[in-house]
Amino acid sequence: RYSRALWLLLDKPELADEWLAQLDALSKTLKDSNEFQALVSSPAFDFEQKSQILRSIMEMQKTPAVLAKFLLAVLKAGRFEALASITDGFRTLVNEARNTVSAEVETALPMSESAQKRLADHLDKLLGKRLALKIKVVPDLVAGLRVKVGGKTLDFSFSNQLSKMERWLSQGQA
Repeated sequence: RYSRALWLLLDKPELADEWLAQLDALSKTLKDSNEFQALVSSPAFDFEQKSQILRSIMEMQKTPAVLAKFLLAVLKAGRFEALASITDGFRTLVNEARNTVSAEVETALPMSESAQKRLADHLDKLLGKRLALKIKVVPDLVAGLRVKVGGKTLDFSFSNQLSKMERWLSQGQA
């Protein structure tokens, strides 16, 4: 519901990426800061106190006015804890409008911009869809990467290869 409302407020589609970046940053702040979570969810603080903190964060992030008003409305409605889910819903609507599918890519090491572009191009061709990649570094993969698109996972990680080899060896001894 909130995601759809936010989508309707987006009057310039070219601003979608900027809004998503703002929403992701705020969601991360909410997730990473126990103090911010406590402030937002605590009935001990009234809306004015909560909104002052949120306004200062949005001012530092240079949040566009329309998005800022929306976020304050979400805060006032007591739904700010749902910001990550609102953001995901908004991202889905943006991707649908662009005829794009979200994909989560887990890599063992950080990827350069050019490597991300090459990977996106390759995956687009492989899957026959335009993908919006969300890159996440997962050192446990050791090397390689894992791609999650919809309900499917393509696992090209070294740790997966080791697991397969371990299963193969243990079956051979049984």
